[in-house]
Amino acid sequence: MIRNKKIRLNILRTAIIGAVFYGPAALAGEIPEEMLLLDYANCMQGCLEYEGQTACEILCGCSISRFRSELDPEAYDILTREIIRDEVSPENRAFLDQTGQICVAEMDRIMEQFALETPPQDQLAPPQDGKKQKP
Repeated sequence: MIRNKKIRLNILRTAIIGAVFYGPAALAGEIPEEMLLLDYANCMQGCLEYEGQTACEILCGCSISRFRSELDPEAYDILTREIIRDEVSPENRAFLDQTGQICVAEMDRIMEQFALETPPQDQLAPPQDGKKQKP
């Protein structure tokens, strides 16, 4: 797991930006759940390159929860368009940075609380019969 908080914030920021890249939301009611699910999947894909499954589930779940609770469809649409144009306003950059900080802190809290360790992705689980696997 990446321990340097600045690197982790940049990774999460990249995952969040990748998550909302896929087009504007409807401008009435709530952010469409399909968009949030797609954002979650894209966040997971980007995050798993740097973190383990559990950490990414926490980070991406937290990010999507913040989108759902803090953004209305119009604000989400604006954020999405800014990211697509690579012209994120200072206000939206602050929101993304704050989301990253909150979600990394949440992940750290949960991981420490339950003393979860994320095994390296290339590590194989031992076979259930107790015999070593052949390479």
